[in-house]
Amino acid sequence: MNRSYSFDHGGGGGGGLTSSSSSLSLSSMTGPSSSSSTSFGNGYQPLCFSKEVFTSESFKVDSFIADCRKRVPLESVQKDLKEYTRHLDAELVELINKEYHSFFSLSSSLAGIDVGLNEFNDTLSSIKSEISNFKGDINKVRECVEDKLKEKKKIDHSKKLLQLYISVSDSISNINGLFEQLAMVTQNDQQQQQQPSNMALFSPPSSLHSTLSVELVIDRISNSFFQIQRQIESLAPEESSLKLFKTLQLKVVELSNKIELNIDPIFQEALKTSVKSGNLSSVEILSNCLKTYQVLKKIHIPYKIVRKSIIKPYLISTITIKNLENGLKGSCEGLSSIYSNIISYLQKNCSELFMVSNSINTYYYHQNQSQQQQEQQTNALSYNFISESILPEVDEQIAFFRQIFATGIPDLFFRTYNQTNQFISALEDMCPSPTHVIQLRNSPSYQSIFKKWNFAVYFQLCFSNIASSFETQLSQHPLNDFISTIHLNPIEKNDYYIPQSFSLCQNLDQCWSKNIFIYELSSKFFKMFLQMIARYEYNIQDLITPLLNTLKKEGEEEKKDNTNTSTTTNTTITTTPSATTTTRPAKQVPIQESLVYLYSDLLKLSSKISVHYKSVVLNTIRNPSKEIEDIVSNGIKDATQSIQKLLSSLDTIITSHFKIKCSESLLFINTLSSQYRLTNKPFPTSPSQYVSMILNPLETFLNNKAMMIPSHIRVEWVKTILAPVSEQFLANANETLSSVTKLNETLRRMKGKKTDSAPAAAESNVEKLSLQFYLDVVKYGQLISKLGVDIQQIQSYTNLLNLVEPFKIYLQQPAL
Repeated sequence: MNRSYSFDHGGGGGGGLTSSSSSLSLSSMTGPSSSSSTSFGNGYQPLCFSKEVFTSESFKVDSFIADCRKRVPLESVQKDLKEYTRHLDAELVELINKEYHSFFSLSSSLAGIDVGLNEFNDTLSSIKSEISNFKGDINKVRECVEDKLKEKKKIDHSKKLLQLYISVSDSISNINGLFEQLAMVTQNDQQQQQQPSNMALFSPPSSLHSTLSVELVIDRISNSFFQIQRQIESLAPEESSLKLFKTLQLKVVELSNKIELNIDPIFQEALKTSVKSGNLSSVEILSNCLKTYQVLKKIHIPYKIVRKSIIKPYLISTITIKNLENGLKGSCEGLSSIYSNIISYLQKNCSELFMVSNSINTYYYHQNQSQQQQEQQTNALSYNFISESILPEVDEQIAFFRQIFATGIPDLFFRTYNQTNQFISALEDMCPSPTHVIQLRNSPSYQSIFKKWNFAVYFQLCFSNIASSFETQLSQHPLNDFISTIHLNPIEKNDYYIPQSFSLCQNLDQCWSKNIFIYELSSKFFKMFLQMIARYEYNIQDLITPLLNTLKKEGEEEKKDNTNTSTTTNTTITTTPSATTTTRPAKQVPIQESLVYLYSDLLKLSSKISVHYKSVVLNTIRNPSKEIEDIVSNGIKDATQSIQKLLSSLDTIITSHFKIKCSESLLFINTLSSQYRLTNKPFPTSPSQYVSMILNPLETFLNNKAMMIPSHIRVEWVKTILAPVSEQFLANANETLSSVTKLNETLRRMKGKKTDSAPAAAESNVEKLSLQFYLDVVKYGQLISKLGVDIQQIQSYTNLLNLVEPFKIYLQQPAL
C-alpha cells in the first residue's frame, strides 16, 4: 500500500500531517470505526498475534504465517494485519503532529553551519600540513642520530675486539715467560736431585720449594690458557673469520703444542715417581698436569704416557709364557695368578693416579650443572685410565698367547674365559662411577678382548656332549621295553622311576651348571634346555600314540566279545563266579598299568620345570630384564603345557584300561537269573561275589602301583572309571530284570494249563533276584566309598541305586 504524507498549514495557523493515500488524518483516526470498534482505545491489540513478534530478531514471515494458520484462517490473519497497519499509520501521524514545532526549530538552527564547517576544514588542513613538515624534520634528525649510534657501536665493537686481541697476545706472552720460569725451576730441581744428600741440606732455601714452584707454574700456565680459550670461544663466527683472529688462533694452537711439549716430560717423571714412592709432591704435580691436559682438550696424551711408561713395561714382565704355564707346559695354570698380580699392582702402585683422576673428574662434574653438560663433560673431558690405558694393553699382550682362548677344549675354554671375565669384573669394580663402567664396556678394547673367544665352537661342543649323553640314555633304555618289564624289576627309591626322566634332569642341570654356562650364550643354552624337554616329550609320545590306537581297537573288540559272551553265558554258565574265575589262566600285567610310573615322573617334571628350573634360569642369567623374564616364562610355560597334554593322554589310557577291566565282572550279572530259576533257594542275605571283583583290579592298582599319585588325581580316576562301569551295571541289571519279567508273564499265560504253584514260584524268584540286585548295588556303593569317592558325585551310580531302591522291601521276607 502506497502512502504519502503532507503538512497542513491551515486551520488556526497550526500545521498538521495528513495521509492522502489512506485518507487518514489526526481527526479521522480518532473517530469511531465500524471495523475496529475496540482497537483504538488503549492501543491496538491484534486478535491472532502479538505485536512483539515483529520486533523479535528471529522473526520470519514463513514461520509467522504457519504459526497463525494453525490457530485462525488466513482471512482473519489478513484482516488483523490491515487493522494493525492502520493503527501504526495513525500513531506515526500523531507523533509528527505532536513534535511539529521541534522539527521546524531544528531546521532553522542549522542555517549557516556550512560556512563554519568550511572555515574549520581550512584550519585543520593548515595544522595537518605543519605537523607533516615537523615530522619530516624529526625523522631526518632521528636517522642522523641512529647513524651516529651505529658508528659508535661499531667503533666500540672494534675497540673491544682490539682489546681482546691485546689481552690474548699478552696472555700468550705471559705463558711464554712462564715457560722460561718452568725451565729454570725444572733445571734447579734436577740439580738438587744430582747433589749429594749432605749438600742438599745447605742448598739455598729457594731450591727447597722447587717442586712446589713447578706445581705453581704449571697451574698458572693452565689457568692462563683456560682464559685464552674462554676469550677465543666468546667470539662470534663472523668475528672468528677475521684475518686478525685467524692469525691469533694459529698462535693459540702453536701455544697448545708448546705447552704439551713442556708438560709431557714433567708428567712422565711425576708419574714414575708416584708409582715408585707415592710422595705427596708428585701427586700434586700429577693433578696439575692432568688439569692442564684437560684444559688443552688433549686427554689422550696422558692415556698414551700411562700406557707406554707404566702399564706396558709391567705387563710385558708379568704376562710371559713361563708365568702362564706355571710349570705345566702347554697349559694356562698361571693365568689366574697373572690377573691377580695385575689387579694388585693397579691397586697398590697406581692408586694415586686413580685418586687424582677421580678428583679431577668430580671437579669438572660439579662445574657443569645441567645433565646434558655433565654427559658431554664425562664423555669428552673425564679421565678413564682403565678403559683407555690398562685394558687396551692387556688385550694387546694376551693376544700373543693363543692357548688362553683354548678353541676346541671346552673345559679349558670355560676356565680361561671365566678367569678373564672375573678379571674384567675386577677392573669394573675399580671404576669410580657407573658412567665409567659403561664407558669401559663400550670401548673397542673391551669388545676386542671378548671377540677372541669363539663362543660358537664352545657351545657346539657343549651341545654335542650334553645331547649325545641324553640320546645315548634314550637308546640304551627304550621306553617301551622298560615300561613293559618294570613290574619284574625292583623299583629303586629315586626321585624318578624312569631312567629317561632322571637323565633328562641331569642334562637340564648341565645347561645351567656353573662349570659350563656362559652368560653370552644365554639364549643358546635356554634353547637347548627347551629342545631336550621336547625330545623327552617326543620319546613319550612315540610310546603313547600306538597305545591310544590299540586301546580304541580293543575297546571295539571288547564290546563285540561282551555281546557274544552274554548270550552264551545265559545257556552254558551254571557255576558260581568264584568257580569260574579259578579256571582262567594268569595274564601278564598290561603295560597300561605300568604307565603310572611314567605318569608320576611327568607330574614331578612338570612341577620342577615350572618352579625350580624357572628360578635356576633367571638366577643364572643374572638380573634379567623384564623382556627376558617374559621370554623365559613363556618358554617354560609352553614346555609344561606339552607335559600336561601327555598327562591327559596317559589319563585316557589308564582310565580306559580299567573301564574295560572293571566291566568284565559285570558279565556275571546275567548268571543271577539262572541261580534262582527253578530252584528253591531262600531270599539272599549277602551280596554276590562278583561285586568285589568289579573294583578289585582298580583297588589293587590304587593301593599298590598308584600310591605315589596325588590323592585328588586318584579320586578323579575313580570317578572317570566308575561312571561308565555304573552305567554298564545299570544296563545289565535292567536287561536281566526285563528277561525275568518276561518269563514271569509267560508263566502267567500258562496258568490255565498248569497248577497255580508255578506262577507263584516265578513271582518269588523275581523278588529274590530283585533283592539280590539291591544287596549288590549297596555293596558296590560301599566299595566305591572305600576308595575315597563320594558316591553322590557319580550320577550313574545314583541312577543305579534309584533302580534297586524299591527292592528294599524284600529284606523282610521270611526264609522259605
